[in-house]
Amino acid sequence: MKGFLRLRGNTYYFRCRVPQDLHGTFFQGQEILKSLHTKDRKQAKDAAAEWYCRTNRIFHLCRFNALPMSQLQALVQSELFPPKTKPVQPASPFLRNLFDTFISAHRVNWREKSYDEVAYSLELAVDVIGNIQICQLTSDVIKSYLATILLLPANHRKKQTLRHLKITEIIKLPGNIPMSRKSVCKHMQWLGAALKHAKMEHLLDGVVLPAITRSPHEERSVYAPEELQRILDNLTWDERHPDRLWVPLIGLLQGMRLNEICQLHVNDVSADDVPSISINDDVDKQVKNSESYRRVPIHPKLLQLGFLDFVHRVKRRGEARLFWQLKPHRGAYAHYTGKWFQTFNRKHVTSDPKKVFHSLRHGFIDYLANSTEAKEHQIAWLVGHTNRKSQTTGRYTKPPTPAQLMPILQMFDVSEVLEWKVVEAEIQRSST
Repeated sequence: MKGFLRLRGNTYYFRCRVPQDLHGTFFQGQEILKSLHTKDRKQAKDAAAEWYCRTNRIFHLCRFNALPMSQLQALVQSELFPPKTKPVQPASPFLRNLFDTFISAHRVNWREKSYDEVAYSLELAVDVIGNIQICQLTSDVIKSYLATILLLPANHRKKQTLRHLKITEIIKLPGNIPMSRKSVCKHMQWLGAALKHAKMEHLLDGVVLPAITRSPHEERSVYAPEELQRILDNLTWDERHPDRLWVPLIGLLQGMRLNEICQLHVNDVSADDVPSISINDDVDKQVKNSESYRRVPIHPKLLQLGFLDFVHRVKRRGEARLFWQLKPHRGAYAHYTGKWFQTFNRKHVTSDPKKVFHSLRHGFIDYLANSTEAKEHQIAWLVGHTNRKSQTTGRYTKPPTPAQLMPILQMFDVSEVLEWKVVEAEIQRSST
């Protein structure tokens, strides 16, 4: 926050430049200057962090016309340029202040996509609940919020016909398709995280979030064998897009997440006695959670298809990243491959909306889970899940070596179920 602090006399001020594209619309000046009413630098830094989140949220809303013009003007005026009267300090902070504090405390740990998701989700909570004081937030208020968002369509602010309507008007419109239960879960999770932060700061007591789970019909489905065959039969080699051949094969045979595959570096692949792949967050990579870090063996079928030869060719090119042509999108490398696979999937494989790239991972896990030999904690180590306790000892096991995991991986045997001639021909073409 150093660049946003100014000391005038004995008082610290928050100073922020207005983005050039917003000059003359909602903001008459080129900067915002606010007294922080303190001469203590630590207090000033904390206050400036809240102002930073507040101004960036408002800039974001103004830039994308997320609210009607009159509401945006009122929001800018009330939050950034209130009448110069001495405010009466409330006994309890307001909901938006709580959210700004929560975002400020955790922003450094989020990538851009997560930040946008959190900001949108908590702004939705303020829209529905109102910017009430924390002391007014009760379990009944939270239940009412849940009941409302269960009726709201997805991304209603992005729809021209809905963005100017009130929440109460939107949920009464006939023919609206409510957002998925998964989206509702995410909104409740972010609200819960913000309220947990409030409890840790001793701002909130006695509020319990209602339970909300995803409906069974919204869970992703696994591919049937004939659908997996259609994937293999339609994969083609493209020198400009090697990911479009290798990423689905790795997803099928390793059960890895899409971004884990797309962000791989050449040095993450080892050709030791037991060839393996390291999933880590070195350099520009990310992992979903602490359980995602792992080193896993490479499936024998993937080795037979020539995966290591492909890795060696990329290394000889002098590339650091395995799929060097992929560019990051909001901090992750999976975006463009994911969009391509969705089109490929609908064109060649299935029209079932519950079957997506992640269905490969689901199928991999389900296959091993149905095996009588594979233990749950062994599968968890292989795919980066949280349940790593031994079923016999009840204790967390040490990270197994690739050699120890190889027998578990070999249980995923689809070599006899699927026909590989087409994809083998494409791989052969890629090496010529």
